Amino acid sequence: MADINIERKKGAPWIWWLLGLLLLALLIWGISELLDDDEPEVAAVPAATVPVAEPVATAAAPAGLTIAEVLANPGAYAGQPFSTGQVQVAQVVSDRGFWIESNGQRLFVVKNESPETGVADVQGPPDTRAARNINAGETVQINGTLYTTPDQLQPPLDEQTRQALQGQPIVLQANVSEIQHVAAP
Repeated sequence: MADINIERKKGAPWIWWLLGLLLLALLIWGISELLDDDEPEVAAVPAATVPVAEPVATAAAPAGLTIAEVLANPGAYAGQPFSTGQVQVAQVVSDRGFWIESNGQRLFVVKNESPETGVADVQGPPDTRAARNINAGETVQINGTLYTTPDQLQPPLDEQTRQALQGQPIVLQANVSEIQHVAAP
């Protein structure tokens, strides 16, 4: 039989120790990340907004106030909230402006396209916002704020709406979320 001389190779055992420690450190870090309940804080990025004039008064609308009473003394109701009750849309002037009528009295309404106060929603064509469309002849109920000058209304105002506002002693402005469709034409 032949003698086979088996010698142990001299290697670097410290490499295995180093790899073992590194693996242990990664294991501890991974477990701590899994058990960490804290969510990272993310800086809030503000949405692009268009500033809007805030309503002057915060009082509730006088109960039972009619369009005729508002038109008889517009200065007394400027900046006040107003609820129309059920009224009919007499004429639609533009995407943002329309006339309402009750007992032969007409009041011009400017709607804010955005359901959120302070944010103008002018994205996309008007026909993609069908739920926000107002049609002549339909019955609506509106909660809004009365204003006496166009510069108090949410910009931008289109040319048709600006023309309809000329000579109006008072106008009602309402967010789309404050216009309730009661009955179709």
